Amino acid sequence: MAGKYRGVQARIKEGYLEQSILQSSIIHACKEPLIRNVMNTLQEIAFMFDFSAKKLGIFKEHLANDNTAKDNMEGRQKLKTLYETRWTARSEALFTFKSAFSTAHAALGELSLQHGDSKAGPYQAAIEKFDFIITVVASEHVLSALIALSCLLQKKECDLFVAADESKVVVRQLNDERNDPDVWNSLYDSAVELAATVNTDPSMP
Repeated sequence: MAGKYRGVQARIKEGYLEQSILQSSIIHACKEPLIRNVMNTLQEIAFMFDFSAKKLGIFKEHLANDNTAKDNMEGRQKLKTLYETRWTARSEALFTFKSAFSTAHAALGELSLQHGDSKAGPYQAAIEKFDFIITVVASEHVLSALIALSCLLQKKECDLFVAADESKVVVRQLNDERNDPDVWNSLYDSAVELAATVNTDPSMP
């Protein structure tokens, strides 16, 4: 069990290395300009609705009248804010924004046109762009694959051997999906469908 190359020490190092590589890869990807801009915009929009009871009320009114978004939100009543390193929270933030995309778009439009909010208009224009939409869809899909692993690693009684095995599964899954055109075609179709809710046509970034 104590062997340097095959024992517990080796397994722990291997598990740590797998998790570290995965974490570093995600952090690096989130620093890409397009992804970084999307994350920043999502955060600002979430803060806008979260820090104002009036604006949150407008969001909830539009959500109540948007049956598709309401079903997609699965009981949630507002957008989630992002966290720098908590990937489950980032995944949740992307999920809620994608689920309530049409609601957020409509609420921003009302804030801009009827309430004179100077930030709402630019935010609405930003999320209408197809490169923004497809980045949200793809990023949410990738981060959703990390939820189980992230929750496992956050447990006080985390089993490092199990975590190491789970990290390998996640890495293998992401590698397989990266090379599977059907996965990317499906994500593209989802982005086109989401874009259609705000009358945005697909276009090259």
